[in-house]
Amino acid sequence: LARKSLYFPRFYSAGNHTNHGIFSTLYSFPALMFRNLMKGSNIPHYQGLPSVLQANGYRTLFFMTHESQYDNMNAFLRTNGYDEIYSQENYPKREVVNSFGVPDHYLYRYALGRMAQQKEPFMATLLSISNHPPYIIPEWFHPNADEEDEQIVEYADDALRLFFKQAEAQPWYEHTVFVLLGDHGKLTGTSENEMPQCLNHIPLIIHAPGLVAEEVQSWCMQMDVQPTLLSMLGITANQENFGQNVLQHPRSMALYTADNVIGARTDGHLYVYEPATHTEWLYRTDADGASKTVEQPDSTFLQMKEALFSTLQTAQEEITGRTGSLCARGRPGHPAPLAHLLGDAALVQRVCGLQRGLHAEFPVQLPRYQLRHIPLAAHLDPPVGHGRGACGQLSAAHGAAGLHAMA
Repeated sequence: LARKSLYFPRFYSAGNHTNHGIFSTLYSFPALMFRNLMKGSNIPHYQGLPSVLQANGYRTLFFMTHESQYDNMNAFLRTNGYDEIYSQENYPKREVVNSFGVPDHYLYRYALGRMAQQKEPFMATLLSISNHPPYIIPEWFHPNADEEDEQIVEYADDALRLFFKQAEAQPWYEHTVFVLLGDHGKLTGTSENEMPQCLNHIPLIIHAPGLVAEEVQSWCMQMDVQPTLLSMLGITANQENFGQNVLQHPRSMALYTADNVIGARTDGHLYVYEPATHTEWLYRTDADGASKTVEQPDSTFLQMKEALFSTLQTAQEEITGRTGSLCARGRPGHPAPLAHLLGDAALVQRVCGLQRGLHAEFPVQLPRYQLRHIPLAAHLDPPVGHGRGACGQLSAAHGAAGLHAMA
């Protein structure tokens, strides 16, 4: 499928949890370490892919395998652009196989049935779960691998194969864009450093009938999915977030977080910082993922640090302004906002009202930690020749549908 699609080999998740992947992909914000931005009694409104498409006449649907209140998904997603939510409460009890609900093949079959009832255009987001412990492989599926964690990948791939086979028979298939991505990675083997690449390095595939296949070499993050796909759809919107259309404006690095550390990666360089102890690690990396410690930072490391700090600090300020919360989620010894944790009492200054078509790239050449130049309220450009589409996490937007595939 990747060979027949737009494939992004330098794509990274915002964080290490499903809530990070959903929030960043759909609403174009970075993850703020251990904080779940979908939880809380005060649910702010975010402009995102579902709300923009909804305003442009799309019916928006979200399908999950598990109970709807998990991670406050039902309340958050209904508040932020989704018309219909389908979850474990909608499925027959006999189809539920574990605490995460139904298996992938059933979710896809159910979603296809609902999509068949929709008028065009629509966007459907499917959140799959089978490739997450505890693994349940259907009795009728016979994998070739011996190891369970490889067997479940075979099953998840086969469920996608069946989905596409059935989708191809639908009248909307020929003008639908399918977007497949992971919510986060998984630790495999031993950790090569304090921030193993496999925890955030995930696939992104954009597939559509007639779309010219290409391996896109830009660095890319989940928060870039929304502006990239809206441009493909030909939809213009005011971009009140941190995403960037990487097909028109390639990135020079990827920024991401884990529960206790934050990081930035670019060609040959990895920067890792632990806010709780104000400790930083500098690594030179090779194509195989191996890393070697560096004692003194060069100009690239300094730019990476600047971009990472400024992005997360500005996101913290923006979210604080919407939620009224001054602190990250309660955690012993870590009550302070990121601006404090990252140190260097920084001036938080957002540059808004950018000219039409201007997409700021990180980092802008500024004094360290003094100014964050983020494309908040930037105007989203119309598309430049990459076809029509929309997205989801196995997300299908119809009339330009996206398979938003979050495994």
